[in-house]
Amino acid sequence: MRSNPLRDQNCDAILLHSEYSDESALIGLTEQIPGLVIINRFIPKIADRCVWLDNVTSAQEATNYLLDRGHQDFAVITSIYQNRDPASRILGVRQALLLRDMKLPLDAIEESTANMEGGEAAVQALLARGTPFTAILAYNDLMAIGAIHALFAAGIRVPEDVSVIGFDDLSIARACRPRLTTMHYPIEEMANYATDLAIKLASNATPESRNTHLFLSNLVERDSVAALV
Repeated sequence: MRSNPLRDQNCDAILLHSEYSDESALIGLTEQIPGLVIINRFIPKIADRCVWLDNVTSAQEATNYLLDRGHQDFAVITSIYQNRDPASRILGVRQALLLRDMKLPLDAIEESTANMEGGEAAVQALLARGTPFTAILAYNDLMAIGAIHALFAAGIRVPEDVSVIGFDDLSIARACRPRLTTMHYPIEEMANYATDLAIKLASNATPESRNTHLFLSNLVERDSVAALV
């Protein structure tokens, strides 16, 4: 294993966001660094050191929010980057729909870059192929805002004609018009919790129990979703 500069400097408490590293390598690092905590990833063997977000349940909540407001035709615009979050959120959408005997058609999913330009391009692609939808679930707030731009450019009003829901609750979600309904990602709370956990583990390398440290997002209602019922 390559030298770890932080470990070489005798850092006992480290927060690591590592989406693509091999699980066995991360497990090996936890054996060498008492206070290593993994952010935004769940590895069962070191569950007591993982602080992560339940993307599946969060996407289910967003989908149910739209379903409860009468929406039945959905489009999902998601990130083209192959990490765990996009797949988990699509799974959550599918599960929420399945519980109501509904399905998400493949042509209702469009991948693009996870920014405003990507959101705009994704919606343009959906409109070009005639995909029917009254609501869009976006991978993040930036894609959601790009989607709103594309809809307005096509003469489609938000939320009167199409509702849009984002993910993250960035500051721009409050500044755009209409203000964006979104899922709040508790990143600051997770970071504070992970820091406290790393310090605790560094002082006592053997956890008292195999607790998991799972966080959930919560829906923030603003102005980009309209009820159809």
